[in-house]
Order: sequence, then structure tokens, then C-alpha cells
Amino acid sequence: MVDFRRFVYSLIPERRKSEESFDCESSLLPEKEEHHDKSISRLNNFPRDGTEIEDSRDSYLHFFIRFFHITLTLFFAFTTAMLYINIKTTNVLNPQITYSPATSAIKYTTRLFDSGLNYGKTIYQGPPAKKNNDAWTALFIHGLTRISAAEAAPMQNKTLPIPDDPENYITSLAVFHQLHCLNAIRMALWNATLIRGEEDETNMRHLDHCVDMIRQAIMCHSDISPFVWGRDPRDGKAKGISSVTHTCRDFEAIQKWAQDRPFKTGFNTSKVITGDPLGWADYHYVLDYGEITDWEKQEPDYKNWAEGKKQEMLKSGQIFYDGDNI
Repeated sequence: MVDFRRFVYSLIPERRKSEESFDCESSLLPEKEEHHDKSISRLNNFPRDGTEIEDSRDSYLHFFIRFFHITLTLFFAFTTAMLYINIKTTNVLNPQITYSPATSAIKYTTRLFDSGLNYGKTIYQGPPAKKNNDAWTALFIHGLTRISAAEAAPMQNKTLPIPDDPENYITSLAVFHQLHCLNAIRMALWNATLIRGEEDETNMRHLDHCVDMIRQAIMCHSDISPFVWGRDPRDGKAKGISSVTHTCRDFEAIQKWAQDRPFKTGFNTSKVITGDPLGWADYHYVLDYGEITDWEKQEPDYKNWAEGKKQEMLKSGQIFYDGDNI
């Protein structure tokens, strides 16, 4: 058994008396003589009881402990550095500040954009026809999504439970609404009519809403991929090149997330249920100064405020259509 005191003392480097006395005497001797005398000194001073062997073992143990300590320190330093880099990278690539139930579906990829001109036309272009209409519809067909109470609870804004399925809630990811709006604008450009229920969604009021929603989305995401310039081989003139590579969220992964959460029942907009897990079934919203607030707190003063606000906006050049409300 290793003596505990000897183990502790072995952690502190200690010079032996035989070496100390020899060093003091040998400092004035030539190098060769010093080496020769040092060997003799070690032989003459070698203990007969095995102490030198135990000291040697202690030295190896001391070396092993120091080596283990240094290795462990380097390991923790490396792990900490990699964790920090990973956190910083995640914050840069996935800066989703507000909660979304679809955050887990976010992946990043690179895509080379099509120019949409002569040689770069896509399936989504051209006059409305069955082929491109179906392609557009497929982009946002999963616009209404069914999420659980656990997925809905952390949302910044409340949403309604689904009638006949009160354990789950209705939501729609913004990207699908933006694509729906862009499709309505596409149809209007070709003088086609997009009907949803009894409302023509190519009417000017709806299109005006859609244009501004897309404007906000483009500004919100602010794609910073750099377009480039090159010379047209036909005339040698410098022209902008839009078919460049972009860093994109993987749209197919988000589509798959929504596809996995379809409605199991129809959505009756008039039916109010009770007993949903989050108690959101009868919650009312009103848009006030761009912020969503509780309607019950706003209702008494809302009508007076809305009329005054509308007059204020008219004076500032805002456009209103028949039947518009604030």
C-alpha cells in the first residue's frame, strides 16, 4: 500500500541531499568529470533499503497526475470553446426570436435562383392554366395547420381551438399566406379571377392588402444575397445577373412540418366551443395601433377612436375602399 504522506509529498518536486551536495561541489569541475563523478556519487549514495525505487515510483505517479490534469484541462477548454461557437453559429443561422411551433422544422440550404427570363422560366410562370395553377396551389395547400395545446401554449398571440377537435388549435404559417397573396396578384396580372368562397380575391381591396403583406415580408427577411453584373455576350453591355446562389430556409422541410399536422375536421368559423385546454375559445382580438390587444378592454372606446383614427389617416394620404374599417 502506498503511504499517503509519501503520495502527497511526491506532488511537490524535491531535490535529494545526494544531488544537492554533488551540485554544490561539481559547479567548478569540467563537464566530463562532472558527469563521471555524478555517476559515482549516485552509486555511492544509493540506499540499500529500496528507497530509490519507491522514489522512482512516486515520480512516475507524479508525472501521470500532472499529465492527466493537463489533458483534462485542455479537454474542458476545447469543449467550452466548441459549445460557444455552436451557440453563436445557431444564433446567426436561426435567429427566430419569437416562438413558432414550426421552429424545429427550420433547416438552411443554398439555392440558385432562376432568372424568370427567356432561358430561366419556371413552372410557376405564364398565363394561368391547369399546370401552373396546380403548381401554385401545391405551395400553400397546407396553409391551415392543426397544432396541439402544448405547441400552441408558448405562442405570443393566442389562437382558437378547432371545433369538434378542441384538444388542438388552428394556425397558419406566414409563408403560406404570403404565397397565397402572391398567387392572387399573379392571377390579377393575367386578368384571371381567383374565387374563394363567395369573395373574389382578385378585387382591388384584397390585392392592396396582399401587396403590402408581401412588402413587409420582404423587408422582414431582407435577403442580403449579392446580385452580380456581367457582360452580355450578344452586345457586350454590362447587365445585372439575378440567377445567383442564396442562403434559404428549406421550404420543403417547413411544408413537410405543416403536412404532418393537417385538419382532421372542417373549420366552422361560427361555432364557439368550451372546455379547450388553454381556455382560448372565446378570445377576441382587435388591431389597435399595429398591436394586438384584448377586445374586451377596447370595446367601450373603440368606435369613437376608430372614427377619429380614420380621419387622421385620410388626411395623411391613406386609401380606403367602400366598407373598410379601421
